[in-house]
Amino acid sequence: MYDHLTDDQIEDAVFDQYRETASKEIRDVPEPERTIMAVYASLGVICNGGFAYFFENDFPGYKPYDVIIQSYNNLGCHKHAKAIEKMLSLFPKSSPHENVEERRQFMESSFYLNPRTEDRPKCIGEAENLFFDEEKNIYTKCIEYLKNHT
Repeated sequence: MYDHLTDDQIEDAVFDQYRETASKEIRDVPEPERTIMAVYASLGVICNGGFAYFFENDFPGYKPYDVIIQSYNNLGCHKHAKAIEKMLSLFPKSSPHENVEERRQFMESSFYLNPRTEDRPKCIGEAENLFFDEEKNIYTKCIEYLKNHT
């Protein structure tokens, strides 16, 4: 289906076709496109502003983050899926607050009250570095996954 397209064209084709559906409910996007969209959305946010930015965003239809975690697992990026699970475990009952402002307040008071890096839980920096260091590789895996599953 995507064999005749360049990698950039593949990305554009997936997002053009499913953007509206994903904005309402990501689970309605068929595989393998769902995996690509969930990973691109989450990876872009994490690599732009870390997990603080990730949790300050609402991903329509992505709650409770299971689609994102499963998508990383689909790519074989199991360390990344585990890292997201670890970040989720920092919240009460391992579940971020539904309300974005409540999430933000919890994160600020629990993880980011003092801007010094050493005052944050070490796992946050480790998880962020995992994503930062492997960003290009993950995008490559997305395209390979799409080509291998269509």
